[in-house]
Amino acid sequence: MNSNLDLAIKALAVLVAVITYLGSKHREMLMRRAELVRGYTNDLYSDAAVVDLFMEIDRNDIRDVPIAGSDREVVLIRLLDQMNAMGHNWNRGVLKLEDIFPTTLAYAVLRVWKNPIVQEYLRHIKKSDEENYVPGSGFLYFEKLAAAISSRIKREKLFRNIGSEVRNWRSWLGIEPVQDKESNGSAKKPSFSASESESIDRNKHDAPPT
Repeated sequence: MNSNLDLAIKALAVLVAVITYLGSKHREMLMRRAELVRGYTNDLYSDAAVVDLFMEIDRNDIRDVPIAGSDREVVLIRLLDQMNAMGHNWNRGVLKLEDIFPTTLAYAVLRVWKNPIVQEYLRHIKKSDEENYVPGSGFLYFEKLAAAISSRIKREKLFRNIGSEVRNWRSWLGIEPVQDKESNGSAKKPSFSASESESIDRNKHDAPPT
């Protein structure tokens, strides 16, 4: 009897130790990911030339100025390299999209990726690599990360729209209090727009506008 009790106590002690260890490792992992995000943010803001270029991109001030061969090319390469390194860690699973999505880094990645001049430069880089048989994938991880962020935004917008329509239907059917009424006092009948219905079938990683 005592032997069984001793075994149970020892097993419980081992279980508690394992749970404590796993919890500690999980906290350490979260801290490392947070430090990585903070490091990428600091790197972005520590380079004045990179910040200036990003502000121009964000304001769409370089729409008609090609980057390749200009003085800004090296600065853009530094910016893309930083974002590509972050995308590489995300692609390997070191970072999660949830670590990046609610930060200014996600906004910066998306603004750079969607800029037509940057897209033109990325096409130039890909073509140059193919013509010169240069190994590598350019800024592939930056583009993958940007596409994932864009897809996440579209998905969240779609879910919000669906949630709003469901609430409208429930109100119209009298299942819950009516929040949107027409002038005659009856609940407004909701209807999905064609664009909302079709957006479910769109490609998850739409290319940015060129």
